[in-house]
Amino acid sequence: MDLGPNLSVTGSLATILWLNALRREGLAMSAWRFLALGAVMMPPALALALLGLWASL
Repeated sequence: MDLGPNLSVTGSLATILWLNALRREGLAMSAWRFLALGAVMMPPALALALLGLWASL
């Protein structure tokens, strides 16, 4: 999980494509909701990644 795409919908092409795919399937996802979900999901993912890095040292 990267901080840039979570702070801005236009932070990466993958984010834009993902949002387009969701909307095409009929799922409503606004930029604000995407930001809120990213803010919730990013810290645990970052913590797990850092823990894994620390464990591998």
